[in-house]
Amino acid sequence: MTEDEIRRLGQLLDEKMSGVDRRFDELHRHFDVVAENLQGQIQQVAEGVVLGSERLDRVEARLDGVDGRLDRFETAVRADFAQMEQRAERFETAVLADFAQMEQRAERFETAARADFAQMEQRAERFETAVRADFSEVKSMVKLSFAELDRRLTTLESTVHDLSSRLERLETRTS
Repeated sequence: MTEDEIRRLGQLLDEKMSGVDRRFDELHRHFDVVAENLQGQIQQVAEGVVLGSERLDRVEARLDGVDGRLDRFETAVRADFAQMEQRAERFETAVLADFAQMEQRAERFETAARADFAQMEQRAERFETAVRADFSEVKSMVKLSFAELDRRLTTLESTVHDLSSRLERLETRTS
């Protein structure tokens, strides 16, 4: 190869290298732009993560507060429920005791009512017996009075008849 050819090859190589250098410089600039863009985006993502983390911390703090309030509420509800159960048990015991007393009173009342009813039946029987006896006596008295009235009426009729006869005799004498 000749010197001319070597030079031309060297020039061609220089031209190619210069093109490669230009391409390399372009790629370098492009990667710098991409890197800067990525750094901005990474920075935005990092800031978003920080903001999200802070927000998450605030939410966790609020949830811790709510959790504490729920624990206190649950404790209060359990205490109130226990008190209500105790009150319900006392009420049930009192109602059962009152019911037992009412049953006893009802049984005593029923027993007394039966005894009173039996006494009333006995009194009614004695009254009926007395009324029957009195009725028989009154009936006898009415019969007696009827007989007496009949006798008196008969006597009265006889007297009236006698008087009528006497009046007729008197009238015939005076006439």
